[in-house]
Parts: sequence; C-alpha cells; structure tokens
Amino acid sequence: MRSAPRLLWLAPLLLACGGCHVLGANACHAPQPYMNAKSVPPLKIPPGLDSPETGSALRIP
Repeated sequence: MRSAPRLLWLAPLLLACGGCHVLGANACHAPQPYMNAKSVPPLKIPPGLDSPETGSALRIP
C-alpha cells in the first residue's frame, strides 16, 4: 500500500518536469524577436563632460 501514495505525488512531478514538451509546444524553437536585433555604435560623450568610471563595469558580449 505504500506505492499508491508515492504514485500520487510522483505523477504530477513527472508531468511538471516535462513542461511544454509534453504538450507539443515549439515556443522554444520558434524565431524570437531578439534574434533580429542589430548592433548600434556606442554612445559618444558630449564635449565638456567627463566619461563615467567603467573600470568595475561588466562587459556585455
């Protein structure tokens, strides 16, 4: 009788782990809007202003 309670919580757990794949959704593989993003030139600091300190800034690839 111990296996029945285990199945009661195991079945929803397995379904949750399956996620959208069980439903056949291809949302993960469809083209996303960010894939069409273009690069832009870096901002220029106007004359007379100091640039911010960027030594501890993270670089975004």
